[in-house]
Amino acid sequence: MERRHINRRMYNSFRDGTKAQTEMTALANAAGLIPDICGMHEPSLNLEDIPQAFSLETEGGLLSQHGVVELANSVAFAHKARLKKDVAARSPISYGNVDLDQTTALYRVRQEQDKAVWNG
Repeated sequence: MERRHINRRMYNSFRDGTKAQTEMTALANAAGLIPDICGMHEPSLNLEDIPQAFSLETEGGLLSQHGVVELANSVAFAHKARLKKDVAARSPISYGNVDLDQTTALYRVRQEQDKAVWNG
């Protein structure tokens, strides 16, 4: 069966971390570990930044204790973007289909790009 739409709830579950956090809960339960904080820190990081970020607070990292589960993502710019509605499969996702946090660098860059292209 061919899928005709991207379900916004499914898409957003990947973007907002709820799918990954559910998987980490299963891992934590199986391994007998706990998250460092409720909901985990889940920072957006480059691969080379993970060791420092996941060190203890006393060493300049995020974690308050050893023996915890944690999650990182690489969504950096898009982590605050959410689909407003379902989008047909193989259809482009336009800015009109997405809610963007207007405080992000991505939003400001997009505004500058629009000014340069459309107003100028």
